Amino acid sequence: MGRSVGIMPRAGSFAVKLIRRLRVSRPRGLSASTYISRGCRRVSVRITVQPGLNDPARAQVLVEDDRGTFLFNCGAPSWSDSLPRLDGALISNAHPQHTAGIPYLPPDTPIYASVMTSAILKATQDIAPPTRGNQTVFVHETIPAGGGLPSSERVIQRPYTFLLTQNDSANPQGEPIDTFADVHEWWGGQADSLGVSSIIEHPASVLPQFAPSALNGRALRHYPIDHSILGASAIAIETRDGWIGYTGDIRFHGQQPGLMEEFVQGFTELHPVALIVDGTNTQPGITPITENDVYERVMEAIKGQDGLIVADFDAMDMERLLTFNHVAEATHRKLVLSPRDVHMYLSMSIVWRQFPAFDEVETFGILDAPQLNESDHGREAELRERFQAILVSPDKLRKNGGDYIVRSSPPELGALEGDKPLRGVYIRSRTATANEDSVLIQVRDMGLGIARRDAEDANYFHSSGHATFDETIAMIRRVVPRYLVPVHTAHPEVFTDAVAGLPINVMAERGRAIELA
Repeated sequence: MGRSVGIMPRAGSFAVKLIRRLRVSRPRGLSASTYISRGCRRVSVRITVQPGLNDPARAQVLVEDDRGTFLFNCGAPSWSDSLPRLDGALISNAHPQHTAGIPYLPPDTPIYASVMTSAILKATQDIAPPTRGNQTVFVHETIPAGGGLPSSERVIQRPYTFLLTQNDSANPQGEPIDTFADVHEWWGGQADSLGVSSIIEHPASVLPQFAPSALNGRALRHYPIDHSILGASAIAIETRDGWIGYTGDIRFHGQQPGLMEEFVQGFTELHPVALIVDGTNTQPGITPITENDVYERVMEAIKGQDGLIVADFDAMDMERLLTFNHVAEATHRKLVLSPRDVHMYLSMSIVWRQFPAFDEVETFGILDAPQLNESDHGREAELRERFQAILVSPDKLRKNGGDYIVRSSPPELGALEGDKPLRGVYIRSRTATANEDSVLIQVRDMGLGIARRDAEDANYFHSSGHATFDETIAMIRRVVPRYLVPVHTAHPEVFTDAVAGLPINVMAERGRAIELA
């Protein structure tokens, strides 16, 4: 990407003076020198895939048109210094691969996300240290006082826009979200406990599913989709060259096939000039594991197990949490969650009302061990007091392991260690990573056995949040965009052969702007 895109010239520069004399309008976010070099003409749409360092999943996509610039996702902080002023960042889901760059955007950058995605981001920051990398919703700033006086701190709430759908459970009457008192109060709820001298709040605004004017006048459409985290979205923006659609992370083997058909049909009807697509899986002929498969495999793996069961899964994956809760019900155990997990569950429950009330789930317990940091604003103490009746001590887990399933990952298991090794089984129910072997060694050192794993499938107890390659290609063949932009993949080139014979141009370059013809 040309660095000049993000450079604003001095007010007295020759380029600015020439533009003023010609009385032409320069698109927002485009430098005067670049605009002149293009002949002061209307700008064609340009797309730049900005990859994360050593992690293709952390890609973000910069789109430039005659109205300005915007981002699909914001997962690559390494590009933050080269970004122009943005009309907005469109966030498809709350996983860090899509959001890690938000804290490095200017505080006034508009953020567009579903209500659930926003809820997860806020809940995550609520219980995190106030370092810059965690400031997705509230930005901490130090204000010099001068005159030898001590500096003060203020907090700025980022301007979020909630993307609503007709079925959004936080908006059941079709009313603006700020008339829904509990959601509105919760969205600004951290402010009172921050202990700072100044707070600049930005109540969230809302957009309907089909918004004729958003993001500096562009039309926007938003489709809820199925992924391994609630609140995931596919988003389409209309430019003067046509619609640009971004699928977000998608899967077709989940529990919401109706949503996926509505999304594919909606994108097909738009006839997009460009489709930015989740390219995570690039191997054909794979049969996906469903959430029901996970349940059955876990039940088979723990048959006859009378010790503690340690379930290692992403705490933001509520479908997986409910799967293990079903396991707990079937085996007459308690599912013990950490205070962090409980805070996430309660926050998501405010938005997604289909969740059973936490204190009404008879199988839930809370680990009675200090976990959160001193910047948790008293949330752990509040949770311990509120749910005192269902606290479970580490000692009880060690002595009566056969009565419990505990959601925990190896870094958190230290709270369970005692004089004797743990007795039980560890179930890895998340995406396999490069450090898989070191994780399993750590688990064995604690005395836990490892649940059966298929030598051919490190994800034996995990249902992926991503479509298979064959499913992705089938979707592309229905939508038939003029340009295809695979992201979240180390091998975008494999899509070229897969769509051979169709009028589709595959854009496989990374880090350089490509202009749509």
